[in-house]
Amino acid sequence: MATPAVSGSYSIEDDIKIRMEKGFIDGTMKPIKCECGSVDFYDKITDRIESAVTEKDRYCKKCNKLVGCWSYGYWLP
Repeated sequence: MATPAVSGSYSIEDDIKIRMEKGFIDGTMKPIKCECGSVDFYDKITDRIESAVTEKDRYCKKCNKLVGCWSYGYWLP
């Protein structure tokens, strides 16, 4: 069985740059707009240490797409 060829390569830096240029994230990688155009979000807490939130996921209210993850004070790419 032959392995399919992969054209091009993925770069997380390029992906972040493109998402910033399109206005989906800001300079801290915080989600500011969903691909559907909505700017309304809700957060789902995924981890806590005692009562402090340590991790959360952010979803679009309109299409329910995951638009960002926050962990220990930082938005993740």
